[in-house]
Amino acid sequence: ESWSVRRAVAWQGYGLDILINDEDEDVRAAVADQGYRLDILINDKSEYVREAVARKNYRLDELLKDSSIWVRQVVAWQGYGLDILLKDESEWVRAAVANQGYRLDILINDKSEWVRVAVAAREYRLDILIKDESQWVRSVVARKGYRLDILLNDENEYVRKIAQEELDKLKKN
Repeated sequence: ESWSVRRAVAWQGYGLDILINDEDEDVRAAVADQGYRLDILINDKSEYVREAVARKNYRLDELLKDSSIWVRQVVAWQGYGLDILLKDESEWVRAAVANQGYRLDILINDKSEWVRVAVAAREYRLDILIKDESQWVRSVVARKGYRLDILLNDENEYVRKIAQEELDKLKKN
């Protein structure tokens, strides 16, 4: 009777024909994780289940237009439709596009600091991002070990701390 037991059963690949109609979204997502009847689960009311469908690379052309930002984010993680998702309204979807390394030349100027954090994590144009207004972007630049001599004097204490940590790591090596 427990949803966790039913989910574990689905993970083992048993009873999928019954569990596909389970009331619990975690159970239905486990069914999707098995790749079972994705043609049905792609239309599930739960975005969590549709995310599981997207992780299976199933009909990404449809999921690309899903109403859920989390489903579209998974589509981006699969590397699909990046040219469209590049312009998505959600910063989390655009950050997933940046994590794929796609069109960093555009995303470096994104209005969202979290997208620019993803760009910095890809080590793209750190010479520009070192001057970013966001402390989070500059802290990623520091984590990459770029121009620590400058970041040791950053206006933000957290950025200075990260720069010092990275410098200390370099001195140990």
